[in-house]
Formats: sequence, structure tokens, C-alpha cells
Amino acid sequence: MATCSFCGYDIIPTTGKLFIRKDGKVINFCSKKCEIAMNKHNKIPRDTAWTKAYRDNKAARIAENKVAENKNKGKGEDERKKPSNRKA
Repeated sequence: MATCSFCGYDIIPTTGKLFIRKDGKVINFCSKKCEIAMNKHNKIPRDTAWTKAYRDNKAARIAENKVAENKNKGKGEDERKKPSNRKA
């Protein structure tokens, strides 16, 4: 089963559009929406909210923020700002 080159979702057999560039690269589209977004508007999939790449990127950013919050969660404000008392 082919996947859409723009949004990343599976294409139902016998549907979609196959686009072949002059350089020979084959591009599959599941809908006219994806085709226009990529060819006419030159959108990037990771910046377009309804694509799989955007959702994966957003999930990674959320997970990264949670890890950063958990590191600082146990420390009070005084401990974060206070320099260490070790002598160099």
C-alpha cells in the first residue's frame, strides 16, 4: 500500500494521484488537498497541522518539555538559583 508523499497517510488502492517529476522522482498524493499544498503553495509537511509529520513533531516537542519540567520539578527556587558551595 502506498503512502501519501505529503501527509504520510496510507492511500486506499485505486484512489489518489501519481505525480512524476521531470527528474524521475515519483510522488503519491491521497487527495487534491495534499497535491495543492505541496505543488502550488510549497508548504512543508511538518508545519502543516493536518499531516502526520506535524503530529509526530508536536508529540516529540511535548515529550521533550515534560522531561525538562520533571528535572526541575523537585527543586525549589532557592536551590535552582543558589550557586554550589564547592571550592574549586
